[in-house]
Amino acid sequence: MRSIHKRIFAVILLTGFTGCAVRPPRVPVRESPEIRVGLLEGLRRVEFTARDRFRIENEAGIPFGGGQPGSRWYAEVIQSVPGRVTYHLTAGSMHDRGEARRRAAELETKGIATEIRVSGRPLVLGGRVVTTNRQYRIFISGVFDTHEEAAAAGDSLGGLVRTSVTREVSRRPEGLLRVVNPATGQEYKSTGPILIRGASVTLHDFPVGSGFHWERTEDQTYPEIIQFDLDATGLLAVINRVPLEVYVEGVIPSEMPPGFPLEALKAQAVAARGKVLGAWGVVHQADPYDVCARVHCQVYSGLSKRDPRTDQAARETAGIVLFSGDRLVDAIFGGVCGGHTEDVDLAWGGQPYAYLKGTLDGPHALRRYGPLHIEENARRWIDAHPPSHCNTNRNPVPASLNYTKKYFRWEVRLTRDEIRQALAKRHIDIGDPVALIPLERGVSGRIVRLRIAGTRGETIIRGELNIRQALSPTTLWSSCFYVREAEDGFALKGAGWGHGVGMCQTGAAMMAEGGKKFDAILRHYYRDVQFRRLY
Repeated sequence: MRSIHKRIFAVILLTGFTGCAVRPPRVPVRESPEIRVGLLEGLRRVEFTARDRFRIENEAGIPFGGGQPGSRWYAEVIQSVPGRVTYHLTAGSMHDRGEARRRAAELETKGIATEIRVSGRPLVLGGRVVTTNRQYRIFISGVFDTHEEAAAAGDSLGGLVRTSVTREVSRRPEGLLRVVNPATGQEYKSTGPILIRGASVTLHDFPVGSGFHWERTEDQTYPEIIQFDLDATGLLAVINRVPLEVYVEGVIPSEMPPGFPLEALKAQAVAARGKVLGAWGVVHQADPYDVCARVHCQVYSGLSKRDPRTDQAARETAGIVLFSGDRLVDAIFGGVCGGHTEDVDLAWGGQPYAYLKGTLDGPHALRRYGPLHIEENARRWIDAHPPSHCNTNRNPVPASLNYTKKYFRWEVRLTRDEIRQALAKRHIDIGDPVALIPLERGVSGRIVRLRIAGTRGETIIRGELNIRQALSPTTLWSSCFYVREAEDGFALKGAGWGHGVGMCQTGAAMMAEGGKKFDAILRHYYRDVQFRRLY
């Protein structure tokens, strides 16, 4: 997408911060780098209002005009030519070039042609490169016109390699944008981005939780700068440009209830900050923003859920991130791990980062269940209610944690017709499902490869999220489940909510409730990491 001028901020890089002995000073948010957050895309039009007077500018800061507080406007694409979008199969990303070459060579011996491409953008603070964020992606040769074609090609490899689909824009979109106040007749057009600056902006009928059980629409308000732009398909993209610390303040209450213990909120702040910086130049390379505001990256809701306690958590950890060696930690987190976290490579493929290895979320006594990748052990584990950190059913818990009780162990029933319809959305037709057969489980017991047999054939679903979405239109809570046949379908008995990789948010809350500080919580979930304050 169009290049946006990158500001460099004066900062001090401190290493070896312990996370508990020193209270971080308040840091002006303007000293943190600007993040471009993709809020919406694929739209023709969006309506918005602003709390105060605002300016309408182009990307160079040249004003078009302005608007009054409370006036209702809309932004839309008048005409556009889509960009040239292609899709590719990737077989993982590595930090080490030698490891990527070895992995590519293994695939070549299986008859799979590959190439290695470099991705990532250096993170520069105060004129100093903090981390290169460089990754070596293994591309499987071949270019596809649609996501479905690429995914089908991945399936045709027959389990020889776990793949994901990457989107690439080889020709940028072009078009004409405009913002309009229908009450006054004000109208401003531009062939480039249009910026709303000087006031917080409320976007109306904002979709939340698409594809999950909390899906809905609501009005949401965002600070600083709103940018209207073209997405890769030539439709409207809405972007929020904010300093990193303002972004973190908008992430914490969207990802963790403000009623959680403060030390858990501080752990969430450090994880959220590191997660977005670790994604710098790595994700959404085909889009006009750095990260999205959805579950795919991490949920960000601007000012809509801001709370004094979560703001405090961000302020008291300002600038602090986790490193593993000279690399920023991709501080992945999830809701309820169910008693054991998962290896990142088993969940999604790619490099098996040492700091994202699955671990028991509680006392060593949990080991008596045995390795959870073994089917019999996984079933016993799911049937039990072991005393793990995230088991909020065993003892009284703060009111803010009551909602988590239903996720530790659960059961759902799916009819054959519901599964058939969910598969149809993925362009899979095997007739009526007759059996769900786990082929491979991760260290947490989560299924990472599932065979679905039907009356007209069968399919194999790979990856924990793909499995959760392939079986249910609202996404199963977890892929850690076993199956029993039931009337007109299947009963799934399961454990946990989410992918299980990295920090278990409910476990973090219970550790904090037991007196653990945020640094101890983070060290429990991310192995052998160091704390650093970047500014």
